[in-house]
Amino acid sequence: MRGGPIMVRLNIYMKRYKATVNAAGMWVETILYAQNQAQAYKLFQAIFGSSNVPHQPLQIG
Repeated sequence: MRGGPIMVRLNIYMKRYKATVNAAGMWVETILYAQNQAQAYKLFQAIFGSSNVPHQPLQIG
């Protein structure tokens, strides 16, 4: 494909979410990718435990 267009596929489905979570007794900010805020919240809860994710995650970028 010399001289042809370069096709770039953008990820339009996944967004970045940040949450403050309790990990091993320390409050830390962490980021993950999800399709929406509800899925991000469920993922954070599944990873860190529901009691360790006190607030909804925020979409960043």
